[in-house]
Amino acid sequence: EEVIVDNKCLKLVYININSLQSKNKQLRVQRGIIESKADIVILAETKIHEGTQEYKVPGYYQAANLVRRAGAGGLMVMVKSTIKIHKIVKKNVLDEIQVIQFEFSGQTIISVYRSPTVKLMSVPEREHHETIIGYLKTQIKKLKDKPFYLVGDFNLSDMVKCDFNPDPRVSGFEDDLPTKTY
Repeated sequence: EEVIVDNKCLKLVYININSLQSKNKQLRVQRGIIESKADIVILAETKIHEGTQEYKVPGYYQAANLVRRAGAGGLMVMVKSTIKIHKIVKKNVLDEIQVIQFEFSGQTIISVYRSPTVKLMSVPEREHHETIIGYLKTQIKKLKDKPFYLVGDFNLSDMVKCDFNPDPRVSGFEDDLPTKTY
């Protein structure tokens, strides 16, 4: 029988694990979670799919699992068995953007994974960026003055290179540039 205890301090860890596909990787991640002694662990890029067996870690439960497709993306929240989180919302904002939001002790944690694969995006790059920013602004606005934490792997390096104004030459779409003839 589990006993839920009051916590005044929370240790949260966010890890991009780049796949839980192999047994060896599962064991290494499991060991990392246990050694971290984190209360809540958010795993990004799990790369698992709907038919995958539930991932288990002794002393933790899987509070949320959001899959993208086999071999791509994925976001999972593992929580110590003595802790209860509330109001879990899982959402694929776009195919390449996953968000799991939950509450713990009156605080909201918003975790994000955004795929870096520019050429395979479901919408143009600028719209992709505006979609995640718009979604996060809406969620944060709903919280009013409640405390929140935003964690994640946003894979923004290409966007930062061009000051969040996508340029096809930076994104690898130079072949798509319009040509001018005079």
